[in-house]
This record gives sequence, C-alpha cells and structure tokens, in this order.
Amino acid sequence: MAMENMKGLEMFNDCTKNKQTSTKLPEWLVQRWAIVVANSAHSYPPFSQFVRFITKEAEIACNPIASVSGFKGPPLKEEYIKISRAKKRAVGANTK
Repeated sequence: MAMENMKGLEMFNDCTKNKQTSTKLPEWLVQRWAIVVANSAHSYPPFSQFVRFITKEAEIACNPIASVSGFKGPPLKEEYIKISRAKKRAVGANTK
C-alpha cells in the first residue's frame, strides 16, 4: 500500500533489490523463496508477493503447533537436571 503513495519504494520490485533484502533472511527461508521465484510466471515476483510470502512464513513460524519448535517440547525436569550436571562436569578440568 505504501508503494502506491511513495513511488520511491517501487525499487523493491527490482530483482536486485529484492535479492539484497532476502539476504537478511535465514538460509532455509531464502531457499524456500528461491522455489517461489523458480515457479513464478513472472521474470521475478513483485515485492508484494515477497511480502505475502514472508507474512505466511512468519505465521507458520509463530504457530506453536505447526512450527518446528512446537514439535520440540521443553526438556523434562529429569532431562534438564542431567544436562545441567553434564555441563557442570564439562567445565572442570583434570590435571592428573
């Protein structure tokens, strides 16, 4: 919507500027965007499509059920205690 009122923002429709913007993303997300670009009917998707893609990916990442972190629950108390003990032992060094 801002592009309609601020013509200078149209530079984000340029593939070079879009590629620069996508370098700020995690590598796995850049790869997913590359799939969208490869399947695009246009020579390069417009910035509005990039925004929709990022919005959807953010919704997925923030969904506690669908996100990868949602599949990993917090460690059980026993597991946490074992991890803590192992870390404490790893810090010390033997001089024998």
